[in-house]
Order: sequence, then C-alpha cells, then structure tokens
Amino acid sequence: MKPLLLLLMLAFVTANVLSQGKKTTVAVLDFQSTGDLDKKEVATLTNRFRNILVKTRAFEVVEREKMNEVLKAQDFNISDACNTAECAVQVGQLLGVQAMMAGDLGKIGETFTIDLRMVDVATGKILQTQTEDYVGKLDGLLGVMQSMANAFAGTVETRVAVRKFNLTVTTALPANSKGGDIGIFIDGHQAGQNKVTQSLAEGKHSLLVKTDSPDFNEFRQDINLTADQKIEAKLEFSESYKIRMAGDAAKAAATKELAAKEKADREKAKAQSGDSKGGSKKLWYIIGGAAVLGGGAAVLLGGGGGGGTKSLKINNPVLPPNP
Repeated sequence: MKPLLLLLMLAFVTANVLSQGKKTTVAVLDFQSTGDLDKKEVATLTNRFRNILVKTRAFEVVEREKMNEVLKAQDFNISDACNTAECAVQVGQLLGVQAMMAGDLGKIGETFTIDLRMVDVATGKILQTQTEDYVGKLDGLLGVMQSMANAFAGTVETRVAVRKFNLTVTTALPANSKGGDIGIFIDGHQAGQNKVTQSLAEGKHSLLVKTDSPDFNEFRQDINLTADQKIEAKLEFSESYKIRMAGDAAKAAATKELAAKEKADREKAKAQSGDSKGGSKKLWYIIGGAAVLGGGAAVLLGGGGGGGTKSLKINNPVLPPNP
C-alpha cells in the first residue's frame, strides 16, 4: 500500500506543477537554530517564510502537511540535523520537487543572523542564497522573513510582478528639545535619518524610529502597505527625562527662594546699620571767644527781655584740642 500511496501523492504534486506552467516547485525544510531561538519560535518563522513564498506566486510551494504525509509514507524521519544540501536533496527526491529551501537562524550579541539557501534537487548545487543581519526585537524577524521570501521570488524568471508603494516617514521631537539625528528603521534595516521615502512591496512592514538619546521613547508601528502612505513619527519624552526635569525644576525653585531670602536679609541689615549711624550729633559752639563741642541736647538759658545777657548751657562740653 505504501508504494501506491506514494505514487498517488507524487501524482498530486506533479499535477500541481503542470497546472502552474513553468513555476519552480519547492519545499521548505524547518530552519535550524544556532543561537538562543527555541524550536517553536523557529517553526513560526519558517511558516511565515513559507506563507510569504506562496503569496509571491513565483513558486509552487508544497504544503507542510503534504510534505509530512509523503515523508511519513516512506518512513523518513526528518531530524534536526537535516539541514545539509545532501539531506535536502534526499528529501526533495522523495517529494518530487525541483528545489529545496533550508536555512539557519543565529544570534551574536544583539544581532540576529539569517542564512537561507535554495538547493537544486537534480544536481545538489546551491541555486540561491539570501543572508540578512537584523538588530531589534524577536518579532521583527517576521518582517525579515517577508523581505527574504520576496528576494528569492525576485530572482525567478517566471515571477509575477510584486506591487510596490512609497512609504514616506517624517520625524519630530517635542518643542524646544534637541535629540540629534533620528534613525528610521524599516523591517529591521536602517532606511535613513530624520526623513525617508522608500519603495516597498505591498503587504506588512514594521517601522522603528529612535534616537541615541535616552531622553526620548522609541516610536514603533506595524504597517499594512496597500497604497502610498505617509507617517509622521513623533517621539515623546521618556519617563526618566520627565523625572530628571522635575527634580531640576524643584532645585531651581529652591535656589530662587534662597536667593530672595538672602537679599531680604541684606536689605534689613543695611537698614539697621543706617539707624545706628544716625545717633546723637555733636555741634561746636563759640562762647566768649572759646569753642566748645556740645554733645547731646543744647539748652539755651536766657534772662528777661531786653538786651540782657544770654547764657548757653552745653551738656558734656568738650574743648577742642590746642592748635
């Protein structure tokens, strides 16, 4: 029964190939992780790549379920080590496809590395390779899978033209703030700074806008591009910046209050000093040809009316020094 079942399955694949004309038939092996990615994450990325490959309409792609059925009928178990050209050729021969796709996903520091290849089943030669380096969050790799699938499709002679649209991104910071150049990243790759316009394939893309300054939050947006689109990415102040500015404002207010108090104290001290200098005055009086310095109040004692003699009483008289 197994040989008959295999023939029926291969006939199904062959019929699909003939119905699609000259399209290359391919099957995609699950990518292998050489870094921190676990199997579920790698399987998700492989499925995204396979689905986008179908949407390009450049290949006739064997469904994963159909591939598993054929291999199971032949008692062929794909191990984690089936990532070489030899293993890909062996699987491709069982599936009856013209090419197999395989790849590796790794990570060095903060950079994800993606290496994909397409192998000719008839000759075992590598027909195409695509390599990408991506810096960002893990979910950004979904966009990388899309761009790499489109890149494979773009090298096939029988490809169907992929519609493209312009995405224009402008950036802005809060008023009266400075943050240097603003980086614009599309699908994990830096597209430019401050303002860019890029022609992209129709479909989903990821946008990241950021500066090197910790004073501003990152701007992120997922985009489904179906026509020319313009996006203004406004960066907002980060929480750490707001806390720091609030502290600086409090310090400035305290400094201003202290300066005002010190000024008031100086003016008060000056006023008190002026009062102490304005005490009793001493006057010189000429009495009988002699000069007398009077301190304090001077009292004039006079006789009766007419031309009587007048006498002047001086409190604490002080005679001037001898010349």
